[in-house]
Amino acid sequence: MKTAHLTDDEIQQYALDSSTQERSLATHVHSCEECKARIANYQLLFSGMKEQPSASFDFNLAELVIAQLPSAKTRPSRDNFFVYLFVISGTGLA
Repeated sequence: MKTAHLTDDEIQQYALDSSTQERSLATHVHSCEECKARIANYQLLFSGMKEQPSASFDFNLAELVIAQLPSAKTRPSRDNFFVYLFVISGTGLA
């Protein structure tokens, strides 16, 4: 049996699914009123979160975000400069 109180991570995992937890944790929880109360609080919190309606907007969020993005500035490619330089140099040498 675990004698120290459970950590917040252990409490939350136990509140989500007590069947997958170690036996020592379960034994501690059954004998510790403080950990039982904390688990009950998390279970209440988690069930309240599940009951919350999912967020929905009455406008197109993606459209608003895209409108605020800076437009891509096109600039001439440097590759063309080197091609022209090569052609002019080759013509000049010929």
